[in-house]
Amino acid sequence: MARHPDNALRWATLLVLAILGTAAVVTTTNPGVVARITQKGLDYACQQGVAVLQKELEKIKIPTFSGSFKVKHLGKGHYSFYSMVIRGFQLPSSQIKLVPNKGLDLSIRNANIKISGKWKARKNFIKTSGNFDLSVESISISAGLNMSFDPTSGHLTIICSSCNNYIDSVRVHISGGRLGWLIQLFHKKIESSIRKTMNNKICQVVSSSVSSRLQSYLKTLPVTYKIDRIAGISYSLVAPPTATADNLDGHLKIPKKSKFRLTTDFLGTLIPQVAEMFPNMTVQFNVWASSPPHLTMRPAGLIFTPTLDTQAFAVLPNSSLAPLFVLGLSTNLSMEVSARPDRLVGQLSLDKLLLELKHSDVGSFSVAVLQSIMNYVVPTAVLPKVNERLQEGFPLPMPKNVQLFNLVLQTHQDFLLFGADVHYSG
Repeated sequence: MARHPDNALRWATLLVLAILGTAAVVTTTNPGVVARITQKGLDYACQQGVAVLQKELEKIKIPTFSGSFKVKHLGKGHYSFYSMVIRGFQLPSSQIKLVPNKGLDLSIRNANIKISGKWKARKNFIKTSGNFDLSVESISISAGLNMSFDPTSGHLTIICSSCNNYIDSVRVHISGGRLGWLIQLFHKKIESSIRKTMNNKICQVVSSSVSSRLQSYLKTLPVTYKIDRIAGISYSLVAPPTATADNLDGHLKIPKKSKFRLTTDFLGTLIPQVAEMFPNMTVQFNVWASSPPHLTMRPAGLIFTPTLDTQAFAVLPNSSLAPLFVLGLSTNLSMEVSARPDRLVGQLSLDKLLLELKHSDVGSFSVAVLQSIMNYVVPTAVLPKVNERLQEGFPLPMPKNVQLFNLVLQTHQDFLLFGADVHYSG
């Protein structure tokens, strides 16, 4: 240290930053965060989703249909209904319900459709035409939504697993034309054709909207956030969402490992034999939690006690790894957490930091100097930088066009509660 105090201080600072940057590492599939959506949140999501679905349903194309008619003493004629356009598709009553251990059920009741179009009829040399208005009333739609996750990307996935719809009545009003009264005679056939067409189309639109519009929107939910060129946060799902009678829970990840790179020459300022045995090579640090870190939540704040191991390797010219040593780090950290509309912020303080040499492949060396440096560097140089970054905050994984308000963040014994109302501005 007497020879190169600045380099030793710099090396220690980088090592501590690398270790603190992975202080939330867990080598288990248990989620680091559970994001919970209540029924109230689902009600709002339903309101926004149904508004999109309504626009999609209004795009349904109704094909032209024609047929023939026969009236006693008058003989046979032909008719055609065409240029049919949906003028409105109203969905006044909708709801998404939680189905425990399954997913979600979407139900829509008392929907109605207004359709207008043209008609024409011909009997021998007599031709007539006019307009018509059609009302499809008391439509009910039910759809099952199954949720899972993509283990590769960590994104939420959703499919429409089932869909049914029912139309209570179809009413046709004919106007114009000398044979308008004749069209009224076979209105049941017209109503039947419209009912069949709409029954086939509605569930197609619902399924398509879920698989394309909704699934595409879910992909806007960020699953990673890069803090800087070294560290980042993963919001990836580690398991399918869990539906209970009251809530929908998403299980979000914490990454398993992190890597930090230095050189053997730089490392040799503290451990000379490293530079002598492996001159001018890259050093790779693998940092992991040797045991699941213990997080204690109390009304006064969070107490975090990670036990980490870091193994150093020299990267040889052929890209193979030569082990150097294994260090163990145990520390007590306390944090005050608060929330802003789009992110969480915190203030970190250090209570204890202990460094231990667990194994060495380059001969014995003392970690006392490094321990002393870290005891000085962490509170005076590292923590101010870390807290500066913590005050910038970490963005919450929100989909596109979603904003939070009425934020609530509370620390309790054994758990941290974060709640908010949402507003969708899409």
